[in-house]
Amino acid sequence: MKIRKLGSSITEMQLICEAWQSEYAERFVSGECEGLLIGCHRPGASVDISFVAALPNLRSLRLGLGIGNPTPTAECRDLTLLHVSGRQKGRLDLSGLRALRELEAPVAIGLETVAGLPALESLTALSWRRGALELLGAHRHLRFLRIECAARTGELSLAGAAGLPELRTLWIYDGRLTETAELLAAERLEEIRLVGAKAPSVEFAARLPGLQRLVLENCGPLDSLAALADHPSLVEVAVVGNTVVQDGNLHPLVDNPRLRHVAVERGAAHYSHTPAQVRRLAPPAAL
Repeated sequence: MKIRKLGSSITEMQLICEAWQSEYAERFVSGECEGLLIGCHRPGASVDISFVAALPNLRSLRLGLGIGNPTPTAECRDLTLLHVSGRQKGRLDLSGLRALRELEAPVAIGLETVAGLPALESLTALSWRRGALELLGAHRHLRFLRIECAARTGELSLAGAAGLPELRTLWIYDGRLTETAELLAAERLEEIRLVGAKAPSVEFAARLPGLQRLVLENCGPLDSLAALADHPSLVEVAVVGNTVVQDGNLHPLVDNPRLRHVAVERGAAHYSHTPAQVRRLAPPAAL
């Protein structure tokens, strides 16, 4: 057993491949610990967490590999942070965790049950296979959303963005994006990061009035960046990895005086400018 201070100021007890001992509860009764990390990476492990619902002052729970039955988690009503391994099996009803502010969990455990959680500000959905943002429901205070799709078969519709009026940051990893125009309803978006996610064009990003940062990494071929020309609020754009601009026109990045940070990682014979010429606009951002 180890006890560590997290950056969030939570003091966390860490049990890795170690059985719970009843005397450990005293650390929570006294208020010394507010967080618990538990799990086991060994093949065939089945860690018992039946005790967690009775722990006083438990605010943060991180479930690693090897959790046999995750359902006691649903009774931890005072949790503000919950992380569940992307390989976790079983189902969870998270609708009672009304104090939850940060959640990371695989979709298949029952992520649709988080709809309407009043305090949720940060959500990471793992192993997304198919469906729309509507699955997550409406969240009035959600500011950060990260979705990790199944690499080859994942498909994400952006329908349902209207239920996320305070969303500021959207990161999407892998998969194919559909109904991208629906994202316009999340009009307060400031940052979009697409990593391996295939989008038909950047038109949806170009029409977001408050967008400041756009990262396109390993996104495959993009037809054009023309829609970004003269964007009123963009200050950072990165076209990196194997992302290729098919029409080769990089003028929307070079000619926009508002852009302070631009990165084009790879050049191509049909590009209007070399990466070095684009970078002359300003020092590349730390992405």
